[in-house]
Amino acid sequence: MTVTNGKALVWMSDDLRLEDNLALFTAMSSDYDGYAVVRVRPEARSRPPRTPHRIELEDTTEQHLRQWFQTVGISFEVLDSDDRASLAQVCQKHDCSIVIRNAADGTPIEEACRQAQERELHQLGIPVLTVNGERIRRKGTGGEKQLAPFLSEDATIECQTRGADRPISLLRAFLERLPTSSYQAGMWIPGRDRNSTSQLSTHLAAGTLSLERAFVETAKAERAWHKANPGQYKTTEGASFRYFKARLEARRGFLSGFSRYEERVPPVAPTPEQAVWLTAWREGRTGIPMPDAAMRELTTTGWINFRLRQLVTSYAIQLLGLPPHAVGVVLAELFDDYEPGIAIQSHVKT
Repeated sequence: MTVTNGKALVWMSDDLRLEDNLALFTAMSSDYDGYAVVRVRPEARSRPPRTPHRIELEDTTEQHLRQWFQTVGISFEVLDSDDRASLAQVCQKHDCSIVIRNAADGTPIEEACRQAQERELHQLGIPVLTVNGERIRRKGTGGEKQLAPFLSEDATIECQTRGADRPISLLRAFLERLPTSSYQAGMWIPGRDRNSTSQLSTHLAAGTLSLERAFVETAKAERAWHKANPGQYKTTEGASFRYFKARLEARRGFLSGFSRYEERVPPVAPTPEQAVWLTAWREGRTGIPMPDAAMRELTTTGWINFRLRQLVTSYAIQLLGLPPHAVGVVLAELFDDYEPGIAIQSHVKT
C-alpha cells in the first residue's frame, strides 16, 4: 500500500513566482497527494493599501499564475481583505492536510495576523511547514539562514517565459546596459536615477523576482562582460556590476536586520498640530523645496531614489517631529516597492 502525506496547500504572500520558490517546489516534488495554492494579498495581512502600480503589477502576476496552474490542473485562489474565508477554510475546501509557506517577516500587526491563522490551522490539526530558500535569517521555526539559496534549474527558468515584461527578462535587459548606464553616479541624481537604475525594486518587494536570482544573473552577466572586455575590472564600466551587487547585498542586510528588530516604542498617534504637518508633508507643501518636491514626485510616480528616501524620512521625523509610525504608514501607502524589512530599517537608521 502506498502511503502519502495528504494534500498540501501552498501559502503565497510576497513570493509571487513559479521559479526559485522553495515552498512551491516542496509541494510539487514531495510525496504529497497533490497540492493547491492560495495567495494572501497584503491588505488581507493587515498591511497598508498598495499603490495603483503595485496592484497592477501583482494583479497581472496573479493572472499569469492562475493561467499556469489552470493548465496543470492545480487550484489557485486569492484571499483579499474583504474575503471572509480563512486559510483553515481554504484547507478544508481543498481537503489539504498541511500548509507550506516561505519564511517571511512582517510588521507586528502582520505577524499577529499570521499567528492567528496558524493557530486556527493547528486547532484543526493542520501543521504549517515554513521553509527558507534565501540566505536571510528569518524569525521563527524554519527561518534559519541557508548556506546556499534555493534556485530553480536553468531549464525551468528558461521555459517559464512570459515575454519582455517578465522580471527576469527585465533584469537581463538592465544587466546588458549596466556598464554604460553610469550606475554609481546616476542612481543618486533626480532625473538620471530612473535611467541609471534597474527599477526592479517593486518586483523584489512583491516577490515576482527573487533576490537570490538577481545575484546569480548579475554574477553571470559580470563574468560574460569581463570575458569580452579583459582588463577592464577597475574601470567605471567594469565596476558597475560590483556596485549593483553591493546594493543587492545591502537589501539582504536590511532584511536580515529586520528579523532581529523589535519595536520597543509603541505607536503614538499624532497630535492635532502634528496631523496638520503630517498632511502638509505628505502633500509636499511644508514650504521647504527639496523634501516637498521629493514627496510630490513620490506621490506621482511611486518611486524616488534612496537618498531622497532618507531625506523625506529624516525631515519628517527629526525636523518636523512627526511620530515615526505615522511617517511609516504614509510612506507605505506611497511607495510602489514598500516592504517592511526595508522601510522600517531605513526609519531606524535616520
